[in-house]
Amino acid sequence: SISSNSSTSSSAVRSELKAIVIGGNAGSTESLRTILEALPTDSPPVIVANATIVPFLETYLGQLSRHVQIRLSIAKQDEFLRSGHVYFAPQDMHLRILSSGISFKLDLKNEPPVCGQKPSATALFESASKALSSGVIAILLGGFGSDGVEGLQKIKASGGITFVESPDKVQFPYAPQKAIALGLADYILGASDMTPALAEQRNRRVVA
Repeated sequence: SISSNSSTSSSAVRSELKAIVIGGNAGSTESLRTILEALPTDSPPVIVANATIVPFLETYLGQLSRHVQIRLSIAKQDEFLRSGHVYFAPQDMHLRILSSGISFKLDLKNEPPVCGQKPSATALFESASKALSSGVIAILLGGFGSDGVEGLQKIKASGGITFVESPDKVQFPYAPQKAIALGLADYILGASDMTPALAEQRNRRVVA
């Protein structure tokens, strides 16, 4: 694992890992599949904004569900986040996380595209930074344009951890390259290394 900021990755105690947010668009569906297939049944909730898969989301989930240990679903308004579940932004909706007392719930809105994408990774990441503070890991996969980059900035600012897919492993490296150039990547990883790195981060936070 390559860390661009050793002080971040080795800092003492962070809050419990409450959720994982994943963004990406063109060319990222296989990377997303690789990550989700390796997640354990007790994974923290995972929330996905990926504009490329939304037109065929049900087919994608149907195929993927045969190979994963976690539960896959299309996000619903006001649904509470639960461990072992992955929530996907539906077509034509931005998906955000809201804090609700000691829980967290999903918010769907039909609004204009953000960074040219709908659903937008930046919209999801920004909401996660507000709701979850340092209790979140954001993963930016490959894609067209810069969607997700500004969102990563917010995640880092609120103490969360950022994983960026290695640009040399993706079809459309623009967003990862931009995030790395801006110093927003705590870890630069190939998709197959993401889930082990998530487990390592999670274990670090379980402190006696």
